[in-house]
This record gives sequence, structure tokens and C-alpha cells, in this order.
Amino acid sequence: MTTLTKHLGESSASNSVQKTILASAAAGVEIYQALKQQKIEYGNSHNTSGEAQLSHDLIADEILKDALEACDEVHCFVSEERETDLCFVSSPNAKLLVAFDPIDGSSIAGAGLAVGTSLGIYEGPSDFLSCTGRDQVAAMYTLYGPRILLVYSVGDGVHLFAYDEVEKKFVLEQSDLKLHHGHKVCSIGSLQKSCDIKGFPDLILHWEKEQFSLRYSGSMAADINGLLKRGGGVFAYPGSKLRLLYECNPFAFLVEQAGGKARDMCGRDILDLQVKSIDATSPILIGAQEEVDTAEKYLMDNCKLY
Repeated sequence: MTTLTKHLGESSASNSVQKTILASAAAGVEIYQALKQQKIEYGNSHNTSGEAQLSHDLIADEILKDALEACDEVHCFVSEERETDLCFVSSPNAKLLVAFDPIDGSSIAGAGLAVGTSLGIYEGPSDFLSCTGRDQVAAMYTLYGPRILLVYSVGDGVHLFAYDEVEKKFVLEQSDLKLHHGHKVCSIGSLQKSCDIKGFPDLILHWEKEQFSLRYSGSMAADINGLLKRGGGVFAYPGSKLRLLYECNPFAFLVEQAGGKARDMCGRDILDLQVKSIDATSPILIGAQEEVDTAEKYLMDNCKLY
């Protein structure tokens, strides 16, 4: 049995990154328990996107905050649920920066659908406004569904773990996940916006003609996990709503490590985009390289939109 702790110990990750991933993994288990026990309801506050925050958004945010502060390896962190342009300083002498979305897809949690936590770990820049996604040294997500799944990469492949509730450990289920051409699955978010973008209706017709199956849940973590588990497909979100730091960059890092591609629908790699504000957003086209390349042929006339 290969546990997450053992797997990380045999990886190229520094001790600081290992401790941060393990702290985030433990926080994920706590978040999962909170999701099962807490009544999900709207509060009076709003996140950085102006969306009303749900009770479990705030609970998960506090759980992750406490975990990152306790691990003593994170200089500062930002969260989608914290409305500020400043890092929250955790350990002043540490070198890691962490950006996380406590509950990705929180609005569908009340319906019993899978939601997740996404997280990017940066090393090198002094703050997020001097970085791109290439400065990530690790990325991960935890998915809360019938089981707790954890997917991470430290730059040497993408690895999937499942939480063993008896042993109280994350156990390796699949290593070196890869995305390949030929898996006809597409996930399309912001469908109303997509119909207003030149080329997108034709792209949808192409996917329909090629008999792609539509699989969209409302949680990017769940949808990207579906692509990685199937070994291919494509996810598209044409509206400029998804945050670079909290969503686009971590998933782009993971997908690139799996041999895929993540672009902004204007021919630019997501990981090359400069972070100009903590809550910066981007459209995204992400998945197997061939599927992304084909989709871009329909959309490259829209660069001026962004």
C-alpha cells in the first residue's frame, strides 16, 4: 500500500511542499466531514466574484486557513472566499505562496453532487502579482463525492489517491495519469456566453457531429477529474469568470503534467498569463492536446474579446 506520505517522500518535492500538501490533504478530510454534517445555506456575505457565500464556503475556508497556518511552511495565502488583494501572512520566514478555492462548485453541493477544493503552490515570487502559473511548484485538488479523492502533481506526473476511511490514510489508486486523443467527451460551462462567441456554435456542432458526450457538472474539479480518469476529452469555459489563481492555474498545471494543454481561447497558454490582480479571471480551453487544438481552430478569431 502506497500512502500519500510515502509517495511524496519519494518524489522531487521539497520538504516544505510535502508538508503543505499533507496539511491540505488533512484539511480536505475535515472539509468532507463538514459537508456531510452541516446544513448548507446562504449567508449574508459575498466572495470575490460577487456571489453569495454558502455556509460551507466559509467553513472550508477556515479549515484550510488553519491547516496552512499550522504547517508553518506557507509565507502567505489567498482564497477565493476572502475579498482582498493582499496575501494573508502565515509564516513570515517561509517561502511558499498558496492560492486556493475552498469549495469549487459550492452552489451544487446542496444537490448532492461532487464538489472539490483546488490549490496551487508557488515558490520564487515574493507575491502573486509578480508571478505566472509557471511559478507553481505543485498543484492539487481534493474531490468530495462518494469517496474522497485527491489528485496532485509536483512536476513529475499526476497521481490519484483515494481516502481509506478505515486506515485514515490517502492510498495511491492510479499513478502517472495521462490525457490522450480519441476520448469524445466535452464539458461546456457558461453555455449562454459561448453562443455569443464567434465560432463557438460551430464548435458545438462539430462536437455533436463527432458524437462527443456532454459531461458538465458545475464543479471544475469534478469535470477535470472526469477527463483525467477517462484519459481524454476537453473542458471549455468561454466566460471570463474562472479565477487564474484559484482554478485555472492549478488545473492547467495538472493537465499539462498529464500531457494535455490549457489555453485561454486566444492562443495563449494559461500558465503564461501574468497575474495582474488577485481575482484576475480568464476563459479556458483545457484537456487533451488534440481536442484543444481542434477547438482553437474554431475560436482563434476572438482574440480581441479578451
